[in-house]
Amino acid sequence: MKMLNEMNESNEKIDGRFFYGNPFWRLNSENRNREKQQHIRYLYKINNQWTAADLNTMGNNNWNKTGKLKVLIHGFTYQTYKSAEQLMKEQSMFQLGDAYIRARRCNVIIVDWTSLSKEPLFRYYVAAASTRHAGEAVATFLIELINRGLISSWSDIHIIGHSLGSHVAGVTGYEIQRQKQTNLGRISGLDPAGPLFDERGRLPADFSKVLDESDADFVDILHTNMGNIVTNVGALGSTVVAGSVDFFPNGGERQKRCTFYQDEFMACSHQASVKYFIESLTDPVLACPCDSWLSYTAGRCKCTAATGGTFMGDGCSERTSGKYYLDMQ
Repeated sequence: MKMLNEMNESNEKIDGRFFYGNPFWRLNSENRNREKQQHIRYLYKINNQWTAADLNTMGNNNWNKTGKLKVLIHGFTYQTYKSAEQLMKEQSMFQLGDAYIRARRCNVIIVDWTSLSKEPLFRYYVAAASTRHAGEAVATFLIELINRGLISSWSDIHIIGHSLGSHVAGVTGYEIQRQKQTNLGRISGLDPAGPLFDERGRLPADFSKVLDESDADFVDILHTNMGNIVTNVGALGSTVVAGSVDFFPNGGERQKRCTFYQDEFMACSHQASVKYFIESLTDPVLACPCDSWLSYTAGRCKCTAATGGTFMGDGCSERTSGKYYLDMQ
């Protein structure tokens, strides 16, 4: 999110509503979301249970004040009849958190922003607009962690966001820059949401609400279900190349492990980005720099770790930049 205008005049209040440069981005009032911000929960693991964080005591319970911090942020949750725990489990947030604790022995926080993201499918635009409020809240929480000495450095913070959660992460990074004049260490965007964020393959005019490479010292993005949802039903991910490095497993549109039915009704390829990231903790896969999937499949982009390749996922080298392709089963 470029440190340009925080909001253009056209994006300010209009007749008591908020407008994001698109009529579908209107909310009845800011007060509604400000109130729901108070219900965002930050979960961490104590005695084998994911528990709401208490800033006054968490430093004494399974917390390493000099360790790295992974912050996990889920995406859109439209099945309003399900509990927050069910929804986060279905998006593999607990699985990713547990995998990090086993493989890296780091601090892990899972952000439960279902108070803002849980909307009926036809009200997706409300959850999409709420990413700004969620990101502001997460930034406030992280600032408090730093202020209390629970994390020693901004560079030790790595946010991993899925779908809408990627843009929550982007807003968080932007807010840290705006309020503290510093950068988060890393943000990983797992198939960032496309609808209402992807302007025909380009970032929208207001960068402050969309994940891009300026939001942290290093931003890596995994594309697994990109496309225009209008012309490609079931495509939920952004087509924008917006990271320091962007990965395109199987071309970035549809994943081999997903059937057509699973993509249309279960967001399988969209969710595959989280699965790949979990797998990368124990079984990293090499990706090669390439200009397109066509060139990659034609065999014109072969590489090794010593000749320009890098691992997709957690182990990605932060010296990497550009577009990388790989074949995934």
